[in-house]
Amino acid sequence: MDFHFWCDLAPYLRGTILPTGTHLEATTTVRLVGPEVTGPILAQAQEIRLTPREYAKANLPAYEEPENTFTVSGLERLDGQTWTPLSEGCRWEKTGAHHGAGGYLVIHNDYAAEGTWVQSMLGPQQWGNPFLAGARYRLSAWVKVEDLDNEALVGGPMVGVEFTQSNGPAYVSDKVQVDCGWSPTLLSLDKPVPDRIDWTYIELVTPPCPSFAIYGKLKLRFQGRGTAYFSNVRWEMVEPE
Repeated sequence: MDFHFWCDLAPYLRGTILPTGTHLEATTTVRLVGPEVTGPILAQAQEIRLTPREYAKANLPAYEEPENTFTVSGLERLDGQTWTPLSEGCRWEKTGAHHGAGGYLVIHNDYAAEGTWVQSMLGPQQWGNPFLAGARYRLSAWVKVEDLDNEALVGGPMVGVEFTQSNGPAYVSDKVQVDCGWSPTLLSLDKPVPDRIDWTYIELVTPPCPSFAIYGKLKLRFQGRGTAYFSNVRWEMVEPE
């Protein structure tokens, strides 16, 4: 993996003028230590006790590449990239997924007609695989809907992708959001709306990835009233034809 670190020189070169074209090099040293060093530190560390609200926030499903079966929480994978609910009706079930493979994410819309889960920090900035410029990526899932209100405005369950494009060094440059859209809707008002939808495969294949995508956002959305289930969510690069 290729890591790039950016350093503000002002604290070290106060009052200094550098000629144009000056090239500076710096090194970073990482030292591997054993239990003789970490043991005394851990012995003095106090146990962290989470409040119920903190625990609920920490106990989110971690992202598992390339397919997320929603069996691991952020408490078990502290380095994981967790999914975040953006609406009141979101919950996480660890069992009962499509084909019995792990768990699933739920969006229950009661009064509001839209709910969303997001995984917003996917990519090389968070220790993921770097995005390849020009490559296409697929986000897919198996979905089902129960207790569907056929009188509400509906689009059904969908998956969506958004890239963040950087125009220079990641933390000091302008950021541009590149919206890749959503998967096709399963429901529309020009067709009879059923009371439920059995497990159905949906997917979105992105346009070519922008050249300097520093991270991506994966989105699970349910438009309509009822309960939608998202299982076997998979993120993968599409092989060239």
